[in-house]
Order: sequence, then C-alpha cells, then structure tokens
Amino acid sequence: MNKTVISLLLGSLLSACASHAPALPDGPAGPIRKETGQADCPDCSKIITYRAERSFGAEQQTGDARFRGRLSARASLLASNHSANGDYVYRLALDITASGNYLAVTPLAARNQPLAQVQQQDAEQLHVWWQDGAGRRRMLLLSAYSRSQPLQDFQCRATPGEGYCSWKQYVELPAAAVAEAIRLQAPLRLFVGSTHSNTVYGMRSFNNKPSASVVTQYKGVSVEMPAPHVLGFSQAMQTLDIEINQ
Repeated sequence: MNKTVISLLLGSLLSACASHAPALPDGPAGPIRKETGQADCPDCSKIITYRAERSFGAEQQTGDARFRGRLSARASLLASNHSANGDYVYRLALDITASGNYLAVTPLAARNQPLAQVQQQDAEQLHVWWQDGAGRRRMLLLSAYSRSQPLQDFQCRATPGEGYCSWKQYVELPAAAVAEAIRLQAPLRLFVGSTHSNTVYGMRSFNNKPSASVVTQYKGVSVEMPAPHVLGFSQAMQTLDIEINQ
C-alpha cells in the first residue's frame, strides 16, 4: 500500500471522529454548526452536536476586602445526543477566564500540582446556575463529556500580579429552562461564579447585644441569552426532527 493511499485512509478516519459540516441556514439563533464525533468516544461517528455559533457573556472585576478577582464568561447553546440513553439534550458551552478568589488554585501554585488535580479543584470552585422566572437558582451539572476531563483547553498563566486561568466547560441545561424562556418570552438567565460564606456582625434588636451570623454570598457574573435566540435554536432543532424533553 503506497503512502498516498495510507494518507487518504488516515484522513478519512480522522474526519469520521471530528467532522464539521457546513452551518445550517442562518435563522433567529444565528449560524448553527453541526459537529460529528467526540474526543473521548469509542464510537464517535454516532455522536452529533448542533452548536449555536453566537455566544453571550459578561465580565466583572471585584476588589473588596474579602473577595477579589476577575471573571469573564461566555455561553453558547448546543444540543447533543451524547447522553446516557442516546437522546438529544440541551447543553451550554462556556468559555471562562478567572483570577483571584474565583480560582481554587492560584496560577503560580498550579505549576507544582498535577493538572488533573488543579482542574478538579477549579471545577468545584466555579459553578453555573440557571435562574428561573421566580428567581430561584438551580446549579447546572457538568456534562458527561466534561466529567471525563472536568475542564477543556485548561491553561494557567502566572503573569505579574496574580495571573489567571482559562478553560472551556460544558454543563447540562434542562429542557424546562429553554421551555420557560420561550413561554415567558424572557431571556434565559444564567449566573456563573462561586459561593462564599461570610460572617456578618450586628446587634440584636431585642436586647441590644452583639450578634454574628453566617451568610452565603454569590460572587460572579450574570449572563443572559435573549428569548428570540433561544426560540430560534429550539425551532431549528424541531426543523431537524429533534425532540428534546429532558
């Protein structure tokens, strides 16, 4: 077998495990890219993901006495059949850049620890919540793909000062979140960040004596996906005869 034939065969095998078809026709959700394959799947040709190329994000710099750091988060909507039963599910792909107290491990300390250990600690430090129409927050779990390697494209840079870390992560998005945004014609609201406990000191009103209580504070950024974008993505899936109920 000559080198040309071998090269063609190798190229075919690689494309079967990570191919990118042309984007679907542009609609309210913007371009939607079809991807075939997954890096950690033994039968990758059966895995299909539809990914909205448009993303939405926010950035915040915090510098109070007890908490400091910078957080940037961008989220895009996708649907994939890479699930336990092979049914399509909604997911969010997030691009994160974080520094300071948003990180469990500083970039400088990360140099001396195993990469997998640093990833796991940072994945447990920073979370994504869906905020429903009543204002309740529901933590979104890492997707099955992310659990095999908690954070994708993870890297830390110890720049002058505190440095920063950046990564991609995927979380499960309940179909109820998409349905509610469409029904209420309201943005799909997310909160990306972490929770921190602080002790608050004051005076008791009934006896005027000092008191102390522990409160949980959310530190992070709010990200909103406009309702027309969410509706457009859902309609695009329906056009492809893809039904998402979980």
